[in-house]
Amino acid sequence: MKELTQDDLSIGKLEDGRYIDTYQGKHPVIMLSFKDVNADSFQGVYNKISKHIMFLFSLFEYLLKRSKLNTVRLRTFQTIIDQAAD
Repeated sequence: MKELTQDDLSIGKLEDGRYIDTYQGKHPVIMLSFKDVNADSFQGVYNKISKHIMFLFSLFEYLLKRSKLNTVRLRTFQTIIDQAAD
């Protein structure tokens, strides 16, 4: 089986490859998987997704102790970890 490279992907062909050179690795990427989110109602799915997001935020709780977040982001982050967000 042939291994894919960026040249094989459509995104690698944008702007003759300059798009990837300009943007790849420049921004953090967060991956969320909802494959295990099962429930009998919309509210049940909503609750499970909310808990999943809260858990993922808690993995980066150390950011609350650093000055990397501005005031608004800091409050939002804390609200999510405290399970007080909608």
